[in-house]
Amino acid sequence: IDFSNGNITDVLFLECGSQSNTPVKNQLVQTLSSILDIQLIVGGGIRTPEDANNIVNSGASFVVISSAIEKSSELMEEFSSSIHSN
Repeated sequence: IDFSNGNITDVLFLECGSQSNTPVKNQLVQTLSSILDIQLIVGGGIRTPEDANNIVNSGASFVVISSAIEKSSELMEEFSSSIHSN
């Protein structure tokens, strides 16, 4: 999102909490991304690189994984590789 030119971009932040046992449902992300012309930020319950990849493949513009990557820098690299493999 580029705010440097003074334009505000509409975003929707879907979040189910970092302690959630499951991430936001992929089907919800798919549905919203297909009907809305805005950036989707999805977070909460994303514990594995596979979870993050599924959310991105479902249509998320951004994935919030802060709690998951606090554990190790190696895990951060795995998340990055998984998300940017698309």
